[in-house]
Amino acid sequence: NSTTSNCSPATTEAAPTATSNQSTESMDKAPSSPSDYFPDDLLHHDHYNGVTIHLERCTEEHDALMEATTFEKNLEAALSEWEEQGKKGIWIHCPVEYSHLVPIATKHGFDFHMVHGKKVLVLSQWLQKDTTNKLPMGPTHQVGVGCVIFCPWDPSKMLVVQEKTGPAAAFGLWKMPTGLSDLGEDVHLAAQRELMEETGLNADCEGIVIIRQAHSSRSGTRASSDLFFVCQMKLKLPEVFDPNTSSDDLFRACPDEIAAIQWMPVEEYCNQDRWQTSPVYQELNRAILKASKQQEDKSAFLIDHQTLPLGFGISNTATNTIYYRRSNL
Repeated sequence: NSTTSNCSPATTEAAPTATSNQSTESMDKAPSSPSDYFPDDLLHHDHYNGVTIHLERCTEEHDALMEATTFEKNLEAALSEWEEQGKKGIWIHCPVEYSHLVPIATKHGFDFHMVHGKKVLVLSQWLQKDTTNKLPMGPTHQVGVGCVIFCPWDPSKMLVVQEKTGPAAAFGLWKMPTGLSDLGEDVHLAAQRELMEETGLNADCEGIVIIRQAHSSRSGTRASSDLFFVCQMKLKLPEVFDPNTSSDDLFRACPDEIAAIQWMPVEEYCNQDRWQTSPVYQELNRAILKASKQQEDKSAFLIDHQTLPLGFGISNTATNTIYYRRSNL
């Protein structure tokens, strides 16, 4: 089907024997399939009997479709057709430039679902009203990392920072460098980046010491749940192995975030007053203390990672990272 025939109602000329009224009825007749309301290049039919309308794919040739009255008419008709066909989940990807269509979508039963890349609002609707909505929730977790570095010449000490702002700063707490992963960023790469940004240190992730999952009880937070990976890092630069290297030469504190950096005995770090009222952080710190005493046999406790292609003959750049305990292999 051409774009023109997909975008507008059928306008086939009436047969010569048809009356004027019949001709008008023919022109006003609703299209026979949803692709007549929205062109095929804007639609994606998934494996779960759902349909996505990709408004972010629109070009100038689709401008007439994006006019509010036309969009509402086509959306209403398409939803009716899809419901008759037994379609389940219907999605709309709406970029900022078509935000005037959002009230129309919500008027016809769509809910806000999530945002892609800050610019595309995703709306969803479950068409089978007599069954349970089985559409997946929007993003529910943020992924955080903590970077543990034991002093190369004295593993009983670890790298700690004091932040300029935030909860830790309010209590004068010394903490490991921490941060959130970026979209599409693996845990070990997030740890490398955050450590570099906060301290100027270049390091590889040797493995994961411990993982924490937390669920927020507060409304309006960035995500309802949090996964936090404590990563043991190994410094790359040879000069850091020299105990005579000054802190000024070794560390480069992020001027916006970090007030101070130092090596601190692990036990002193774990015994800070603030930690003592938190069973969660006491357990996290116990794992860090244990790791500091097992540097000769890291395979006994570290969770390693391996990044692999998905396979299945799919030719794209998507990868998956698996995590495993070395001692189990």
